[in-house]
Amino acid sequence: MEGAVSGIVVHVRDRASALEIRPPGQGGPPGRPPWPLLSSSAAVALAYDLTLLLDTNADDDARAKVLRDVEGAIAQAGGSFANNQDWGQKVLAFKVRHKPEAHYHLIQFTGPPDLPGTLNRSLGINDVVLRHRIIRTPGGEPSAPPARPATPPAPAATDTEPAQA
Repeated sequence: MEGAVSGIVVHVRDRASALEIRPPGQGGPPGRPPWPLLSSSAAVALAYDLTLLLDTNADDDARAKVLRDVEGAIAQAGGSFANNQDWGQKVLAFKVRHKPEAHYHLIQFTGPPDLPGTLNRSLGINDVVLRHRIIRTPGGEPSAPPARPATPPAPAATDTEPAQA
């Protein structure tokens, strides 16, 4: 194996020794480039949508605590909270943890790339959360989804009598 000549690697037979050769005067851990990487979590804020399905049998205080904890985790990570919509209680298409209904919430936020992993861990071990999904949305700032439609008006009662032939 030949070594480095003025910071340029000529030939290396094994990968382990190649990771140790760096140009002179360049610091940093072995195997990592000496320049700053572009994927720094402090420099990039991404937009996310978080959908929560909360247990309807849980207390209102427990459900509110989950939402406060999510907002606190977003703020602590340096993210910004954009939108919180309460979609109410809905019947599930199939039972989740033997529950036929869930209370839905949509939370839109921006934050660093490592924030979804933190939220996944904390929401995954919470008994009040039946299901959650974090989706990275395109663009920098989350756009507000359309508001929930109001309940449709009841059909007007009409006085119709069967026609006699």
